[in-house]
Amino acid sequence: MIISKLKLTNFRNYSKCYIEFNKGINNITGINGSGKTNVVEAINYLTLGKSFKTSDDKTLIKFDEEYAKIEIELFKKEKINLKAVISKEGKKISYNDIELKKLSELSGKLITILFTPEDASFFKDSPLSRRKFLDINISNINNNYLKELLLYKNLLKEKNALLKQENVDSVYLSVIENRMVEPQFKIIQHRKKIINDLNKILKNDYKKIDDEEVELKIKYHTFSNDDNYESFKENLLNKYKENFEQDLKRKSTSIGIHHDDIEMYRNGREINLYGSQGQNRIAVLALKISMLDLLKERIHDEPIVILDDVLSELDIEHQTKLIKCLKEFEQVFITCAKDEIDEIDSTIYVVKDNLVIRR
Repeated sequence: MIISKLKLTNFRNYSKCYIEFNKGINNITGINGSGKTNVVEAINYLTLGKSFKTSDDKTLIKFDEEYAKIEIELFKKEKINLKAVISKEGKKISYNDIELKKLSELSGKLITILFTPEDASFFKDSPLSRRKFLDINISNINNNYLKELLLYKNLLKEKNALLKQENVDSVYLSVIENRMVEPQFKIIQHRKKIINDLNKILKNDYKKIDDEEVELKIKYHTFSNDDNYESFKENLLNKYKENFEQDLKRKSTSIGIHHDDIEMYRNGREINLYGSQGQNRIAVLALKISMLDLLKERIHDEPIVILDDVLSELDIEHQTKLIKCLKEFEQVFITCAKDEIDEIDSTIYVVKDNLVIRR
């Protein structure tokens, strides 16, 4: 997939901004605070209908304006138009001028893999960020995964609401818990498969960006590794019963896929505990490159690659290797404070005075 055009209206610092992009590397450069990240934030927004910088959409609207608009022209097998209109009342997202009823309908329309300086803390941060990484990318590969995930989240919300009541209806609780079994079983199987697939290619992708001989492995932690549905069901329902009093006190569910996590081991040791910041950063870069490779193979298309101010965190050797690796993909967006990749074949866009000028 290729983004050919981006149009911004009242988005962040841009009153009006129109940019035409090329295949290959698009290098967005400028001084700090000029609005480089705002460009890739807008692109990434139409991946999930959310910003990777803020959870408050209202902050995306230019000061003293009523709304912000992001418009993208995208080529997959045919031309596609994506649009988001963000106002203080909410947001409306459309696909080829048809408004999407649910945010989940946006899944798979524009697929991006985002690299940020915060990646160095990926395995030190909350498990939620790691689950999101898995969930977003499995959803891009398998539409049914997102349906199962949304079903489970709704059932979990329903169960937790029931646990907050003064008198819990045990019959209703049993009905909900039984319905929660199947989606969890399917989600765990999908997560286990993608972890297994990533482990097969992770070491090779690590070598693309670092010369050190390193053994990397991701481990998936969940409450049950049972691959037989009936015994999985029996096990889970028993755990719900065993934890009922505890859950009632906490007013939340202590067992389930919403507590799953992944860990990375570098030469047999947990990288979040024993790895340096640099080792963590390179390992996560390798993980995301492996996910790019998997997506490319499974969706029979190429995800959009976004690097937001990542190069400044790397030495020259790792910069060069990373760029060489990412040149294999159809379209890459890089933001940097200066012409850090000027010697690389790329289209350069200079951000200055709230304008983006192609050089």
